[in-house]
Formats: sequence, C-alpha cells, structure tokens
Amino acid sequence: MRIEAYIDDYTLLQFKIFKPVDVGCLSYLHLYRDNSEIAATFQIVKESSDAYMVKTTLPRPCKYGEVYRLMYKSQSEQHYFPAAKWRHIVATEQFDRMFAYQGDDLGPQYTKTSTTFKVWAPTANQVSLHILGRAEQLQLKSGKLLSKNTDGHDDFYIMERGNKGVYTVTVQGDLDLTAYVYELNFNGEHTTAIDPYSYSCLADASASVVLNPAKFLHNVYRPQSKIANYQDAVIYELSVRDFTMDPTSQVHDRGKLSGMIESNTGIYGRETAFAYLCSLGVTHVQLMPVLDFDSYKEADYYTSYNWGYDPKQYNVVEGSYLAKDTPYARVNDLRRLVNVYHQHDLRVNLDVVFNHVGHADDYAWEKLVPYYNYRYFDEEYLSNGSFCGNELRSEAKMLRKYIVDMCVRYVKIFDIDGLRFDLMGLLDITTMNEIAFMVKKIKPDFMLYGEGWNMPTVLPDDKKAMMYHNYKMPEIGFFNDCYRDTIKGKTSLDQIMDIGYGLGDVSKVQLAKDLLLGSCMNGKLRSLSQSVNYIECHDNMTFYDKMVRCENLDTFWRKQRTKFCLALIMISQGVPFIHCGQEFMRSKGGADNTYNAGDKVNAINWYDAIKNYDVVNYFKELVKLRRRYKEFRLPSNTAVARSCHFTEYYDILLYQINDLLIFINPTCYEYKYQLPGERHLIFADKLQDVPVKGELKIPPATVLVLQE
Repeated sequence: MRIEAYIDDYTLLQFKIFKPVDVGCLSYLHLYRDNSEIAATFQIVKESSDAYMVKTTLPRPCKYGEVYRLMYKSQSEQHYFPAAKWRHIVATEQFDRMFAYQGDDLGPQYTKTSTTFKVWAPTANQVSLHILGRAEQLQLKSGKLLSKNTDGHDDFYIMERGNKGVYTVTVQGDLDLTAYVYELNFNGEHTTAIDPYSYSCLADASASVVLNPAKFLHNVYRPQSKIANYQDAVIYELSVRDFTMDPTSQVHDRGKLSGMIESNTGIYGRETAFAYLCSLGVTHVQLMPVLDFDSYKEADYYTSYNWGYDPKQYNVVEGSYLAKDTPYARVNDLRRLVNVYHQHDLRVNLDVVFNHVGHADDYAWEKLVPYYNYRYFDEEYLSNGSFCGNELRSEAKMLRKYIVDMCVRYVKIFDIDGLRFDLMGLLDITTMNEIAFMVKKIKPDFMLYGEGWNMPTVLPDDKKAMMYHNYKMPEIGFFNDCYRDTIKGKTSLDQIMDIGYGLGDVSKVQLAKDLLLGSCMNGKLRSLSQSVNYIECHDNMTFYDKMVRCENLDTFWRKQRTKFCLALIMISQGVPFIHCGQEFMRSKGGADNTYNAGDKVNAINWYDAIKNYDVVNYFKELVKLRRRYKEFRLPSNTAVARSCHFTEYYDILLYQINDLLIFINPTCYEYKYQLPGERHLIFADKLQDVPVKGELKIPPATVLVLQE
C-alpha cells in the first residue's frame, strides 16, 4: 500500500491511497502526532483512476515542528507511512500572518571580514549553508560541480532558525566570489536550493555567488531630456540577441549586452545597431527579457535559441548575454549598458516575467518553501493561466515582497527607467500598486506598463491587474489591444485576414477616433498615460507580414501603408510603442510566434534598414514631430476634451488639436480640400514649414499636419 499525506490547513490533513487497494484498509489506519496517537475519523472525498483522496480533521491546529504520520496497524503487521508534508496550509492567510518576514536583509550580507546569510524557509526542519569554494576555481560538467572547496572554509554550516522561519548563519572571512547553495531537510527529505536574493551565480544557476556591492558600477548618468509624463515617451522594443546577432550588424560581441553599446558600426555608410538606435530619436529602449532564463544551457548559446520568457531567476542577469560569464559581469554588463544609454539620452526599460517560471519544480523559491509559490485550481493541479505550466501566486505576502524587492533592486543596482510586465493580468492589483509606490519614490518618472489581458486563472477577477481595472492602478499603463486590432486588424491566425483602419477599412473610423484620443474619452481607460498604442510587438506576425498576407500590394503601397500606420501611432494621444524593425518593414517570413525559431528568422538583417531607409527616415521625422509639438502629448483627459475635435470629409478624417489640423486619408485615393485661409504645412514626408492656401491635395494613405 502506498500513501502520500499532506497538511492542507491548520486542522485539515488529507492523504492519497493509491490503487489497487481495498478501501476497508481505512479501518486499520491510525494517526500519530509525533509519537502519540490522536483521534481521527477518515472520509473519502474524491476518487480518481489511480487513487482515493481521504481527509481527516485534526483535533487542534497543528504547529510548526510537529510530525504527523499515518500507521497501518493490524493483527499481523504494523508500519508507519512517510510523514505528512506541509502542503496547502502554506497558502492560508494564517500561515502568512505567522511567518511573513518583512526584513530587508535576506540573502548574503557581505563585509570584508564576514558574510551573514539569511534565507526564508519556514517549513524546513533544518537548513545548512554549503560553501562550494571560489567561483573562478569551480568547473561545470553536465551541470554538476566537479572541484571541491579549496578556500579554507568548512563545507557545511548549520543555520540557526529565527523569527518567522528565517535561517541565519555568519561565516567569518572575506567571502567575495564564494559560491554556495542551501541544503534543506523536510522531515527526512533533502533538497538543494540556490539563493533567490543573491546578486550572481555560476553558469546555469548551479550555485549562487557572494559579491561585494562596492565593486558594482556606480556611475550615474542622467538622460538630458525630461519626461514629464508617460506621453512624452517613445518606446522602442528589441531583443538583445536579435538586434546584433546577424553579421550585417558589424558588431564584435554579437548577441551580447556589450554588443548593444558598440559604437561606430555601419554598412554602406548607414548606421547599424547602437549607432542606428541613437539616430532614431526614441526616448526609451525596452529590452526583452535579460534576466536568467531556463531555455537552454548558457554554453549552448550559439546552437540554441529562446526569447527568455521562461524565468529561472529574477535576481540575476542571463549568462549567455555576457561576452565573458563572470559573477561580476552579471551585474556590471547590464549596468554599463544603462550608463551608456543614459549618456546618449536613451532610457532603458526591462521586460519582466513575474507571472510564471520556466520549470515549476526547479524554481528556488519552490525548493525553499514547497507549495507556497504557485496557484492551484485543485489540490493537485497547478493553475495555468500563463499557458506555460504554472503561475506565480503574487498575492502571497512573501512572493509579493520578493517581486517588489526585485523591482526596487533593478532601479537601485541597474538604474533602469521602466518595467514592462509580461501577462500582467496574472499578477494581483495590490502587488502592482506596491511596485509603483516603491519605484516611483526612487524615480518619479519611472514607467510601469504591461499586458492587461484577462487570463484564465483561479485568481478572482476583482484582484487581477488587468486592463478592466485600470482605475484601480492609476500609475500603470496597458497595451491597448483595441488600438492594435482596429488600426492594423486582428492578429490571431484564425482572423489574420481582417484588415484595420490603417490598411484601408474606413468603416472603423469611429473606433479610430477614440483611439486617436488615447481611449480615455470613451471610458476604456482612466488616463492618457495608460494607453500604450501599438500595432506590432514581439508576439504574432510583424506588421509587414500581416500586410502581405492580407493584401496584394506592390512595394510602393506596402511602404505607403507602413508609413501611414507609423504616423497614426505617433499622432495618437497616449504612449507610442514601436517594435524593432517595424520602421524598416521587417519580415519573419510570415511566422507567427518566433520565440524559439532561431537566429535565421529573428536576427535583424541590417540590409533591410538600408533597403527601406526612406521609411526609416520618415519614422525619424515622425519622432521629431511628436517631440516638438506638445499637442500630440496632451497631459490629461481634460486637455483632450478641450483641445481635440474631429470632422469627417468624405472618407478623410480631419483631426484638430488646438491650432494643428491633421488630415488623415486611409484610402487609396487622392482627395482635395479647400482651405479657408492660409495655413502652414509642417509635416508631410518630413518636418517642414511651407505656407499653403487654396486647394490642398491629400495623397492616398497619408497623414498631413497643418498649423494655423
């Protein structure tokens, strides 16, 4: 007979009896607390194909340290089953009240003479610190450490259990660059965990590493331009790997963080990589995930591929993005990138994936506190709103604290300027608001935005950080999927033939008006800063590939439609968001979701930027237009209501903002409009100032901007 027993609440013990078994065996089962039998009545509550689930109510609430065991006792035999595991009891409010720790000293606290290690593991019976040795002396083979401790320290240190289940030990001496792991004992079951609060690790997260924070880069460069509100930003999304991996980038450290700051690169007299980025005029560069991910061994970088939306650690930078993987490079390479970008008036936002992890069983927090970290829609099945196998229980007090702590760390250590949250609708509202409160104390102009979809999770709808609850999260922006679907057309493969207003469907003009006003006049969003306006991001087909699939256009019309949609984004109220390559008609051969499709599909071919440099120049001029005229960056809903007006002229839309008059022609026909007096044409294909009067010609698929 095989039994697995679990403590699921302070007075609830449940166990599975695996088939084949006679349920009459329940009469021979006895329950023991430590070494004393306690009264228990067993009730079958569920049957599956392989087991029965049985529950019993404990006579009094259980306490930490007590061991509950079932014994089979008959006339012919008796034996104990393995001790009951603390399971869903850790997800109760009472558990958080008893054990949630609010100190700011978890992880290694380094000094030159000693290091104190603290780890939260309240359900462990014993925790030991295992010193592995100096990081540079350790080698890996097949993921296993080979060399033994050679630094003069003992291998193991028994840690002392303290308040709230925090285990502590202080090791004397200078432990800079010392590798370590935690060894945990749960009623005889042993496991090893890395430290979720360390600053660095060995390759593939095989061990954590102590660092001296005094050796972190601390140069602070402030961007020259001021960002009064989110609307002042122009966000440009890219992948560290994709941006420089192709040889046409002319970058030496291709696909690396260091390659992202190499200067003076170009081909045929045109800029590539960082030089190109600086030339665009955008304000914020959003880096797709750069924190440690789980897709492949870091040494296999050039033969494997993944975007990194499968987190391994939130506290450490991905090793395969380093030109040379050393413990300090995992801090300083990213910090150096941010420093250089700030010197060139570019801010840096990080794409973070706090909604799930790559492998649930292998995540450090799950090893430290089993069953605490994930949501379950049944006692045994993980909630999977992420569609990646698991989702983090952000509403748990210690997970919430951890997420907030990491966000604050990114600002303090890396000096970043914003965070984009993957599947933010799986996080809870309170966590998002706490993040906003903490990071904006450090940087008032810090940006926070994410995907606010309503995902299928067990988290109640009223707690989800989804777009519908924007009024509860005033500091958080949301990717405006209505903008994407209306201007470009739907993106899912089953609706890929749907065309939007930007591709000529004039029947969507009323929706387009709302979107041009930042979705704040129709009640969809609380404020302009919450509308992240986009038609392309790393997900789904590129805009160019969608356009090719939907319409049979020649090269001229493809360029014209690309320019037109770029213009709509840049003249809309709210926050413009551009995906790398959108401005030079990037193609992925029609592929939809290329997260693991490899460099051949994903790497930027910089010849495309040269081939379509007229579109690139048009985008640069749009950026100048937006940044020069505050009318495209109105500060409030009140200002929109006071300043913005629409008039329809046949299929042309006239959009007036104070003394600016914008002619929007989504059709494939030229229109003529009789101006009431002299105006100044300030934008056609570029910024200009040309007096115009009388008859104005409005070319097809064009945006013109005039000023009184």
